[in-house]
Amino acid sequence: MKSKQWIVAVLAALVVVSGMLGCTKDDTAVKALQELTNQQLEAAKASNEALTEIAGEIEDCQAEVAKAKGEPAVIKSKDVTVETPELVGEATIESLEALKAAIAETAKKQATALSELTAAKEACDADLAEAEAAAEAAQAEADAAAEAEAAAAAEAEAAAKAAAAKRKAAAARRA
Repeated sequence: MKSKQWIVAVLAALVVVSGMLGCTKDDTAVKALQELTNQQLEAAKASNEALTEIAGEIEDCQAEVAKAKGEPAVIKSKDVTVETPELVGEATIESLEALKAAIAETAKKQATALSELTAAKEACDADLAEAEAAAEAAQAEADAAAEAEAAAAAEAEAAAKAAAAKRKAAAARRA
């Protein structure tokens, strides 16, 4: 009987001590939810960095397209990051659930931005390939024109030499 009383007394003491230390069931849930939302916020920040990187790649691509076309590069930078929510005030289950919902909305916006940027990057890559092909074709055409011009000049020079030789031969016969 004394051992049961002893166990009950120890359990009662643990409940009192844990209550004083703030180790309640709600606190455990709050801490777990806070850890989850912190991880989700980190993921949202990483997604923003990825969006910024893709936007930079698009700007570089646009500059390359302009260079291939021989045009001045006019690039308009835009901020593609999606605002990430923050917890203001005390961390409670309700506030963390609201934060979690806001983070989910941010993730949706980031997914939309990512698909738009990916499409823009693919379009720019296609434009770049087209511009480079056009530049190569123009260069080949210019090379062919230069070769034709050189051949025509050589032919004209040969004709001039032949005419000079005929005049010289005709002058020699007269003399």
